[in-house]
Amino acid sequence: MIRFMNSSKLFVLLCLVILFNKGQTAYPCSSTTYAQNSTFQTNLNRILSSLSSNVNQSDGVYNTTVVDSNTTVYGSLQCLRDATVQACQKCVSDGINDLLRRCPNNTGAVDWYDNCWLRFSDQNFFSKMEEDPMIILFNTGDATNTTSFMNLLGETLQVVAKEASEGGSKKFATKTVQYNAFQILYTMAQCTSDISETDCYSCLRNSISNLPNCCNGKVGGVTAKPSCYLRYETYAFY
Repeated sequence: MIRFMNSSKLFVLLCLVILFNKGQTAYPCSSTTYAQNSTFQTNLNRILSSLSSNVNQSDGVYNTTVVDSNTTVYGSLQCLRDATVQACQKCVSDGINDLLRRCPNNTGAVDWYDNCWLRFSDQNFFSKMEEDPMIILFNTGDATNTTSFMNLLGETLQVVAKEASEGGSKKFATKTVQYNAFQILYTMAQCTSDISETDCYSCLRNSISNLPNCCNGKVGGVTAKPSCYLRYETYAFY
């Protein structure tokens, strides 16, 4: 699940919803496992070391593969574009430790953190748009006028989703709008850099379409998928 490591930035949560396709096991861990001291474990350790050491050189995005003795491991890191290099580096290092602790012998895992998201697998996921699992968090606060807030939110998120999908290799955008005399709506959208503009926009639009079902009138929320990330708040978080 999403782990916000900086508690000072964490909004108060009422609900966490994890949606899966039929037959899919609970993330972040895959259903298949590897043996201790196996070739897969050696390759996985090489992948994770490479992810950690390439944050500074990767412009916040890094995909890598290790192949040895017919065993392949794929790894990916994605810094949230508003994060500093130092913040993302710490996020990746802490995230790797967290994944290994919770998925100690699993051949695949994905998770989202406050400044990055990480993934490894024995299956090639590069350049593929994937929306499962979808994890949703929402703020406990309610808008004073649900209809007007959700209308403004929907319009704003459609804009930020379009801007992110058209954002070249960064695939990132933010947008702020005035909600009322006292509140500003802050929005953020980001996709993994290896998917197409069309797939990025589709992933984010599908995330937006889920919000009325899970988060109607809630003044903050996060929707995280392997290929895209969407967040909105009525306080500055970037």
